Amino acid sequence: VFFRLYVAGIFVLIVVLPTAANVYCYGTIILRLFYTPDRLSTTAPPPPTTITDRIAHTRKRMTKLAVAIVICYLLCWLPYFSVAYLTLFLRVDVPGKLVDFVEALALANSMLNPIIYGKFTLKRKDISQAFTCCTNTVHNLTCLRARSSDQQRRPPTYDEHFALKLQRHRQRHPLPPRNVPNLYHPRHP
Repeated sequence: VFFRLYVAGIFVLIVVLPTAANVYCYGTIILRLFYTPDRLSTTAPPPPTTITDRIAHTRKRMTKLAVAIVICYLLCWLPYFSVAYLTLFLRVDVPGKLVDFVEALALANSMLNPIIYGKFTLKRKDISQAFTCCTNTVHNLTCLRARSSDQQRRPPTYDEHFALKLQRHRQRHPLPPRNVPNLYHPRHP
């Protein structure tokens, strides 16, 4: 009886509570992404369509990431606890190879999370460079130089774009000098 309670408690602690926490946290992130007004809409004219498209694309990608993480978690851990339920509560004789497989699947969740995060956040070019730059030191230095030159050619981020626009605007329309006395000037009375 105590062992059954132990397994039920472990199920709640390992599957139910983390799944609820994942759904709550990722759900909050998704709600903030989709239902919070863009910070630009009140402070500046509408941004170019490329930035708007990029924001929409990021929202969709983060939603897919959250769903993929939660589904992967459930697919990895539910078979383990299903076998435990069959074995302990229903007294079904489960083959040893199946038990080994579901235990490995449960542990594979830790291996799959970085892969899922990488799939949704890294670019294919970065991934291929990470695997091809490991052959020798000279080649690694060449790859690092190539990567840094690629970063110089990337399009500006949203903040960089508007910082450049503001800088160009201030160059074309400088502020008039203020009539404030310079306390550090020697002629000041």
